[in-house]
Amino acid sequence: MIKRPRSSKRSPPPNEVARFLDLATNLSQSSSRLEDQFWERRLAQEIDSRLACGNESTLTASLDQLYNSDLPSYGNLVDAIESSAESTSQRGNDVADILLLAIPVLAWSRLPIPCNRIKPDILEALRTQLHGHVLAKDARLCLADHFFSPDQLPQSYCETYELMKKLGKSALKEEDYTVDAKALAETAVFLSDTRFLLGCIAVKREATLFRWQEESISRNDAIASWQQQSNAVIGQYFQACAFEVMAPAAYHAAIREADRASRPYSLAASMDFLKTVLASRSDAFQASVASFHSPRQVEEYRIGFGYANSNDILHGVVWPILDPEDESPEAMSRIEQQIRDMGVARVNVLRNRLPIEFCDDCGAPLFPNPEGEAMHAELPTDSNTSMPHQLH
Repeated sequence: MIKRPRSSKRSPPPNEVARFLDLATNLSQSSSRLEDQFWERRLAQEIDSRLACGNESTLTASLDQLYNSDLPSYGNLVDAIESSAESTSQRGNDVADILLLAIPVLAWSRLPIPCNRIKPDILEALRTQLHGHVLAKDARLCLADHFFSPDQLPQSYCETYELMKKLGKSALKEEDYTVDAKALAETAVFLSDTRFLLGCIAVKREATLFRWQEESISRNDAIASWQQQSNAVIGQYFQACAFEVMAPAAYHAAIREADRASRPYSLAASMDFLKTVLASRSDAFQASVASFHSPRQVEEYRIGFGYANSNDILHGVVWPILDPEDESPEAMSRIEQQIRDMGVARVNVLRNRLPIEFCDDCGAPLFPNPEGEAMHAELPTDSNTSMPHQLH
């Protein structure tokens, strides 16, 4: 389950919230697909009208209430809002279905990970590969000419809706979209991070979007072909980086999948980084894993890496909690197993609950050492790196 956006400070009229609560509840209580479709249409109409006028406060207030009282209805409302924010049916002279697309790229580097304009020849090559391996035969495509960092993605459903509309207009003309980089948020620098290629697909009403919908090829085979062929092209952009190209998907699904995939990727990148800059093997290190809590709940796991014979922390990784399953004991066991699979000498799983703490001087998160103490991660002064000590 995706974490909901930050609630609006503006309180919407109670009757508007009640309307959304009723619609979402009726959908969750439906007993047939036909009734599902009725409530889905009603819900979509209400959501579309709010997104079109930039009124997100009613949506977030409704989500807040359902999250605390009715999780099935909450899930229905989240799905409906995401669908309206990332897709639409364009009417008029050019009737079409439009879908906002995201392609995540996981990357790590000792140099700053690129986050800027994509050269026209690279963008055109990516367009060719998407048409050749991913999109349906008659699908039209728009790509934004910028790799977005997480900080630069839309920060609300209304912003996502606005971006979908802009890229959708360009997709109908089979044109790419020029991003105003000066209007984007500043990107935080991490050793391991995600970049997103955004675009829109436009097809005739109720036509197929993807190649695996119209041919005998499976989705897995189509994605494998895309990843294989796009690596060389994307490598021209992500120079001096290790990277992994993920599957193109609808915007919100792609963001969630990238969030999940970035956690184990950061662990592996952390170990590769330490082995490189400290000229050591995996079994020279140990890792300590602990859960970090706010007053009310577990917020995240943090992993501190250090030499096997020391209690000092060389490097740290934050493993955010994305859904309720992440709070179970099995989640920490999965983290432990992945670290063991990397060949680390010892993994210390700490059962004590640590408070969320950050460095007073630089704001960096503190990481657990083998004794269960939260410490600042510090590389030796003679190590061959000038990068930040935290992996995203």
